[in-house]
Amino acid sequence: MAFPIKFSHVLAIGLTAGVGFYMLGGTTMLSGQGPIDPEAPVRATATAADDPDMFSVRARAFSIQDRPNSLIMRGRTQADASVMVSAETGGRVVEVAVNEGDQVAAGDLLCRLDEAARRAAVTQARAAVAQTEVDLNAAQELASNGFGAQNRVPTLQAAFDGAQAALEQAELDLERTIVTAPVDGLVQLPLADVGTQLAPGALCATLLDVDPLVITGQVSERDIGALSVGMPASVELVTGEEADGEVSFIAAVADTETRTFRVDIDIPNPDGSLRGGVTAEAAVDLPPVRGHKVPLSVLGLDDTGTVGVHTLDDNNIVAFNPVIILGDERDGVWVSGLDGDVRVIVVGQDFVEPGQEVAVTMVEDGILQTSQAPSSSAQGVAQ
Repeated sequence: MAFPIKFSHVLAIGLTAGVGFYMLGGTTMLSGQGPIDPEAPVRATATAADDPDMFSVRARAFSIQDRPNSLIMRGRTQADASVMVSAETGGRVVEVAVNEGDQVAAGDLLCRLDEAARRAAVTQARAAVAQTEVDLNAAQELASNGFGAQNRVPTLQAAFDGAQAALEQAELDLERTIVTAPVDGLVQLPLADVGTQLAPGALCATLLDVDPLVITGQVSERDIGALSVGMPASVELVTGEEADGEVSFIAAVADTETRTFRVDIDIPNPDGSLRGGVTAEAAVDLPPVRGHKVPLSVLGLDDTGTVGVHTLDDNNIVAFNPVIILGDERDGVWVSGLDGDVRVIVVGQDFVEPGQEVAVTMVEDGILQTSQAPSSSAQGVAQ
């Protein structure tokens, strides 16, 4: 029994056969693309009939380099010391020779106390010395001639020595009515007022020792081992001022709460132009670190969350190499953990596994070079 052939069936068979012959013909036009240039370096052009599924990647060669290394510490400037200058004797203040903000040198007058009573005490002590000296000399002369008691001489000698000691104390008290700066510094409040009655040990003036100026900051446990006292540092204040200094102190014990170590950097400040309490950033130069500078985009994670990059051996076999990030710059990131010259996959690294053989197209600074794919490479390429 014959069945009628419908026209729609014939049309479908014809279209299918036409498309098949057209695709076998070689050249296609998809989404507006023209014929594929067999010489274009975007693809690994070598094919492998025995392994048509080999994946293609782009890689770039990187060499190990010396990376300039420094440790950045942030903190605030402060005076090297705050000196509370006190009167060593009591008395009424008759002169205050400085004002707040004055720069003084060691030995400059700060305060002067009333010295009238001290001068009277010196005069009285000198008279006592003279009298006891006369008495002692007379007793010694009589004793030597046999007219006086021998035991009187030691008593008068003791009186003379006591009078001399009293004179020295009176003269010292007179000197102490002049209060001078023990160090170079900047005068700060509080200051004594004229007319104030000061007791021994009472405050005359406050000095800030601002030469050197000190930057105090905190350094982490990870970085503290790289520092040592005497290392040079470059300092920039938030005011825009710049200065050179050196590490002067490193704490022996970490802060129990922050687990950081206090570090001080001294900055010479002979003219007092740099101010205390200003935010500052100090860079301490460290020995260069050997590493590779790679694009940030090549960093990835393995199944355990370890940061690393995908590299290629001489046979184009993929390996995952863990790295340590040393620092970043505008055009890349510095890493350690790679040996010497290395080829790093820069395109397609997210689609390959360690141990996998791939077809490789080498690039340099984003510019494609000649294909380095092996003879068994495929036409697939990671875009």
